[in-house]
Amino acid sequence: YDEDFTHSLQALDEGMYGMECIAQESLRLAQQSITLRKVMRPALFEDEKHKYQLPPGMYLGTLISITNVAEPDVGVKVADGVPPLSEFNADRYDRTRLDVARYVPAGKADDARVVNAVNDFTYSVSTFGHGSHACPGMPFAMYAF
Repeated sequence: YDEDFTHSLQALDEGMYGMECIAQESLRLAQQSITLRKVMRPALFEDEKHKYQLPPGMYLGTLISITNVAEPDVGVKVADGVPPLSEFNADRYDRTRLDVARYVPAGKADDARVVNAVNDFTYSVSTFGHGSHACPGMPFAMYAF
């Protein structure tokens, strides 16, 4: 292999990085799906006003088309200059996940309360799910784009 081959692979990787971010942002804004999860053991869910006892066997649903564009109130201000979720901006991604560091305000990276709130905020946005429940078809979908 010569120098051009290495340079071409690097250019291809950089171009694919941008395409992955554009694909994620496009899917985030266009997604019209519901996420269902089954309660496996008794759980308590609380908000500011109510407590809900969730029995095993109950199903919970999330309308991702709403959570992907709604600005959640997480109790802290996200970093200045971050565009609202209602706007297309592929730069909010780091490959296939929101770039959490972009949302932490300057000088607050060591504030656990702020970082936890930002994590809650970024986890409310999903195109292929998170963690062990992430869609196993994500690589195939990215390849199809």
